[in-house]
Amino acid sequence: MADISTGLRPLSTEVIPTATLPYLDPTATYMQNNVTYYKQASTNAWQGQWEHGASVPQQVTGTWGDNLVSQSLKSTSVVRVEMVLSKAIDPLATPMTTYPMVSLYGSTINEVTGTTGVPVTTATSAFVFASNARLTIWKDGEAPLISQTLWAGDGPGFFAAEVNVSGNFTYGFVWNLKSVTVPYAKTGLWHIKFSLDPTSPAATPNNTTITAVTNGVLNIDGSAQIDINVN
Repeated sequence: MADISTGLRPLSTEVIPTATLPYLDPTATYMQNNVTYYKQASTNAWQGQWEHGASVPQQVTGTWGDNLVSQSLKSTSVVRVEMVLSKAIDPLATPMTTYPMVSLYGSTINEVTGTTGVPVTTATSAFVFASNARLTIWKDGEAPLISQTLWAGDGPGFFAAEVNVSGNFTYGFVWNLKSVTVPYAKTGLWHIKFSLDPTSPAATPNNTTITAVTNGVLNIDGSAQIDINVN
C-alpha cells in the first residue's frame, strides 16, 4: 500500500499495473529554469530499473552518511546513522533505466524533489540492498549497546532500509544518545559497524561482499566501521 504523502503509488484504492509507470500528472508539476518537473510526494510515480541479484555475487562499496563524518557529537545528541551500499555498473554493457531527480525547493524533511520524467541509461553505479545487514554500536572497551538486523521492529530505535526523498536507497538508524541509559560515561570513543550476516532473518544466504569504503575503515572481516568521538 502507498499514499500520496510519500509519492508512492498505487494507493490502497487503486490498482495500477507496472506497465503504466511512470505515472506523470500534469497538475502536479513545478517549473524551474524553464524546465517542467513532476513533483515527488504527489500523485506522480516513477521507478528506476532494478534487478534481483541473489544468484550472483555482489561486490559493493560502503559509504557512511555525512552526518557521522561532519558533525560534532555530544552525549545529548540524537544521531542519524546512515550507510549506503553501491556497486559500479557499465552503462554500455549493462544499461539500467533511471529517472534523474533534482531538488526543487525546501530542505530537510520539507524538501521536494522532482524529475522531468525522461528516463536515461547512463548510470555508472547502482544501490545494493542486502537483507542480511547488521548494525552494531558500542563504546570503546564496553559490550555492544546495539546489535540489530533488519525487521527487528519499526520506527525510531530500529535499524531499517529505506528510500529517501531524493530517491537514494540507504540503511538508517536513529541513535538517541540523549535518552539511552548506560552504566558508563557517554563521552569518549564509540565504534559503529555495518556488517553482513551469513544469512538474513528470512534465511536468505549472503552473496554480498563489501570490498571498499569511501569513509571510515574496512575491517579484515569485511565489515565497514567508523569511529566517532562523543564530547
